[in-house]
Amino acid sequence: MNTGQLDNGLIVRLRAGDRQALKEIYLYHYNKLFFFAYRLVRDAADANDITSECFVKLWREHARFKNVANVRGFLYLTCRNACFDILRSRQSHMASHKEIRYLSREGELAGDGERAQVELLKEIGRQVERLPPRCREVFKLIFFNRKKAREVAELLGLSLSTVHRHRASALNKLRNVLLQKDLFYHPFQSD
Repeated sequence: MNTGQLDNGLIVRLRAGDRQALKEIYLYHYNKLFFFAYRLVRDAADANDITSECFVKLWREHARFKNVANVRGFLYLTCRNACFDILRSRQSHMASHKEIRYLSREGELAGDGERAQVELLKEIGRQVERLPPRCREVFKLIFFNRKKAREVAELLGLSLSTVHRHRASALNKLRNVLLQKDLFYHPFQSD
């Protein structure tokens, strides 16, 4: 392989299912794609995961590429989208943790300080156990075991979006139950 650039002959081999062609494309693009991802997500482990996943997706779709530009465009677009997913996930994760901390603080203000907080935490624990099994498992891994959504997805064999849906569903159910039991104060709630 010419290390200076890729040629369309390599793409023909890729389309035919030649794993060596994939390896050559990987060696040519990996570092550039990794640094592209790293500039966006600012985390080497996430950038590595994203970059590797781009090549897995490239291989899954290897028969559809017509030329070098198609491959390059696919890799960078896939990488960019995965980076944006990670960044959205981080924002959502931080917001969820803030909400849980907020729930705990509000419990302190609801009555006799510690007793109210303990009661709130007990109720949260009871309600977590009432969540649907997969939703409960995702919630516990994220909030109790401090796993990232991507780690939970890999561990449970779920897509990242499914993990996000389970987390959001769990938080919504907890919020609704705590509102019904007057254990949750929402600043925009009408009195």
